[in-house]
Amino acid sequence: EKISVMERIENLGGAAYYYQADITDRNSVKSAIEQLSKERYEVNGVIVGAMVLKDKSLITMTKQDMEDVLQVKARGTIELWKALKGMKLDFVLFLSSVNAMIGSAGQSNYCAACAVQDSLAYAMAEDLKIPVKIINWSYWGSVGAVSSSSYNEKLMEKGLYPVQVKEGM
Repeated sequence: EKISVMERIENLGGAAYYYQADITDRNSVKSAIEQLSKERYEVNGVIVGAMVLKDKSLITMTKQDMEDVLQVKARGTIELWKALKGMKLDFVLFLSSVNAMIGSAGQSNYCAACAVQDSLAYAMAEDLKIPVKIINWSYWGSVGAVSSSSYNEKLMEKGLYPVQVKEGM
């Protein structure tokens, strides 16, 4: 019988809760945090996996394509930062991309957005005096936004190999 990660945590005596919020909207983030408080749960950590992917070459990319991708990573991090002010957390974990460091053709908007988010995360750690960590993943090969066989072939030609679900988890 397959059990969920949430059930495994509970079976080990812990508790985990999943609340979805629009990271670019501070009120949405605060609402999720307040919901936990109303239910008498303490927030110990935050995992940020927000992303928008709009692959395009620079010549075909619109201003809106750039803004849509940057909005989630940059503004989202700033709004989260503001929402977390004054909270005592054990950690904030950002799920970012190796693209922040090496770039990828057709993903300049995403590469820039990841680099901005990573920089903001370091500033957040210093300001909030809490541990902030970043995982700069390679791409996930069997799930997610770039899991198609064409993406896998293209990226492996460049020497990038996928993270498999079992490895990542």
